[in-house]
Amino acid sequence: MRLTLLSLSLTLACGLWAQDPFQVKVTGHGRPVILIPGLSSSGETWDTTVARYQDRFQCHVLTLAGFAGVPRIPAPMLEHVREGIAAYIRKNKLDHPVIVGHSLGGFLALDLAAHDPELPGRLVIVDSYPFLGGVVDPKATIEQAREMAGQMRGYMVSVTGADSAWAVFYVAATGPRRYREKEVRLQLAVREAELRALEAQLNPHFLFNSLNSIRALVVENPPLAQDMLTRLANILRYNLHRDLMHTIPLASELEAVTDYLALEGVRFEDRLHVEFAIDPAAAEMAVPPMLLQTLVENALKHGIAPLPSGGEILIRAALQDGGMLLEVENTGQIAAPKPGATQVGLANTRERLRILYGDGGRLDLANRDGNRVIATMRIPRPA
Repeated sequence: MRLTLLSLSLTLACGLWAQDPFQVKVTGHGRPVILIPGLSSSGETWDTTVARYQDRFQCHVLTLAGFAGVPRIPAPMLEHVREGIAAYIRKNKLDHPVIVGHSLGGFLALDLAAHDPELPGRLVIVDSYPFLGGVVDPKATIEQAREMAGQMRGYMVSVTGADSAWAVFYVAATGPRRYREKEVRLQLAVREAELRALEAQLNPHFLFNSLNSIRALVVENPPLAQDMLTRLANILRYNLHRDLMHTIPLASELEAVTDYLALEGVRFEDRLHVEFAIDPAAAEMAVPPMLLQTLVENALKHGIAPLPSGGEILIRAALQDGGMLLEVENTGQIAAPKPGATQVGLANTRERLRILYGDGGRLDLANRDGNRVIATMRIPRPA
């Protein structure tokens, strides 16, 4: 049996810090495994493990900067180490290595998987309960430390459902960052929806059709012309002067949709019939802004407009199964997308529902008997 024993030191080309974030000792051959020691420990912690598995695995044993004689690096030390491990995996072309971490090493393994989920294979977290027991009572015997570790583990599982003290710490430490990332994704999705609505309502065709319809009414029906101008101003104000709220009452969204349909009604005349069936309790429930309007625009553009005789749009909202069922039904049938069609509106709607509600929010679009199409959106009630 031929063993390869190397002592490596990772050097990053970016030069963000003078010293390396860790030293590496590589032993054995086979599938790559990266072993990260715990707080204040050297890579020698894994000697017994390496001796057992080196015939089947190529063991990359780390000793972190600042421990066991390895020079310290500037703060934030954990961030530099995580970035260094990711760079090491890429530089050495390690194919989804198993990451084994003890205590603090387990935290680093979790952090790496959160930031670069495509790099590691399985994660193995060797927990810290015996260490914590020793902190509580430095004079504890092995039996006493084992008993305290069992008690701590039982407490963690009963309170948090997590079978790892460092996993609990990881969730607490990274929770604010994950929340900020969710907020950023949500704001980007909302911004895209706003831009789509502005594009649909401020494009020359929409403005020309609305103003042309209003112009014809100025002589024939001045009060109606004035009302249509007011509705047009309401739509522009709704889109231009509203902040990026994540949710609004359904009643507010219905006001904007009503103005939009009233303007289009002047153009379509008898070719457009609209009905509302809104549960008063549902009208008070919070919904993502402009989602209903996207569904109504889709129904009008792809369902009603192509039909010579027009059709009808039915908008329904009711509380159901601990949430709200919102439906937009229209005359027509779902056709194959035209070449070049992006279907951005529905994709954006589904993405915003996913970001806000996870698996609890969904949007389905389907044909119904009798030449009908129905868009069904389910929104869970806030916890």
